[in-house]
Amino acid sequence: MIELGKKVKLRAYGGQEIVRLVVDQKNETVYVCTENEYKKARQERREPICVGFNIKYVLNSD
Repeated sequence: MIELGKKVKLRAYGGQEIVRLVVDQKNETVYVCTENEYKKARQERREPICVGFNIKYVLNSD
């Protein structure tokens, strides 16, 4: 399991590499959002808007 709040590098659509923060992980799906969205959601006391990626698209988890 990847630590929540941790930055990860992902392989996105078209082969682009992106860096996002982990919000949740359920089975083979990692839910991520941008750092800006994560901070804004915490300030507003709401859940961040996330996108799910299959774990196979996680390239690293510094």
